[in-house]
Amino acid sequence: MTRCVRIFSLFLSSVAREIEDYLIATYGTKGGIGGGDDNADYVYVYKMNGKTNP
Repeated sequence: MTRCVRIFSLFLSSVAREIEDYLIATYGTKGGIGGGDDNADYVYVYKMNGKTNP
């Protein structure tokens, strides 16, 4: 099984949060905004299907 996984290293927490907000608003992704602490600078994205157990 192949999954489409993207991990974005953005170097700045503020940019990571903007990308996260965009993905949720634009694509209706699951998850919530603002995860992690003030040093979080990664956004992790993967495609879900009926068998995905996040």
